Amino acid sequence: MKKLLIPFLFLFTFFSCNREDLQPSIKNETTVIEEQSEIALIEKEIGISFFKKDITLIDESGKNEVIMRIASKEEEVLREYLELYNLSISPVYAKDYEKVEPSQTLSTESENDYQEELAQPNIDGILSELISQKLDKDVIGVNIHVKLNILENGRVTGNGFPYDVTYYSGTWPEEFECTSYGSIGYKLMGKSRWYSGWSTRTFCSMYYPNPCQSYWRESGQYQRLWIDGPYKVRVTFDYYSVSDFSFRFINY
Repeated sequence: MKKLLIPFLFLFTFFSCNREDLQPSIKNETTVIEEQSEIALIEKEIGISFFKKDITLIDESGKNEVIMRIASKEEEVLREYLELYNLSISPVYAKDYEKVEPSQTLSTESENDYQEELAQPNIDGILSELISQKLDKDVIGVNIHVKLNILENGRVTGNGFPYDVTYYSGTWPEEFECTSYGSIGYKLMGKSRWYSGWSTRTFCSMYYPNPCQSYWRESGQYQRLWIDGPYKVRVTFDYYSVSDFSFRFINY
């Protein structure tokens, strides 16, 4: 099993402190991974620069800090996304995590099945990735909580706001988990190495081996997928209704 090169994850407010103007602090205990930026690769490939916002997020304990980059082709789309959603983090410690052995639940024939190489994600939507992190000892993942803001005027979604947001994992993730509080769909893609393209991947449930699929749609459910294999995974959420949800990538 591939080991974690960098522990993972991200994002802002709701049980966390938001320090938007800080830059990544380069210390021995801090992992800085901006040189692996998937957003920068897309900018280079298509020849444009995205509007970007780097947000520092600290969990409730103050022991875990990440910097997340959120980007969009359109400045108004980025501004509206940041206005409509609060995102926060909470750590996952190995001692509190129940590990399930994949061999007990999965068919190895399907867990990393994939299709032909595909294009980059919808650049009219939101892209988000980790660029720096400082995590406590034995943290194997970070929950990302996405909470909808109800604005004073009652508006919960804007005109033309994109219905998909793509998040990039760290390197060599082993599990993906999602808890939805409304109707939500998400598609998973992977890349084999840092220099390879993205392809659709079929992943299996840790608890229910069938079906194994690349696209999942949930409504108020918890899903746990075994994804060991790809160098990185990206997950693109689309919203059938505007609601809260949380997700995490796990590295043992």
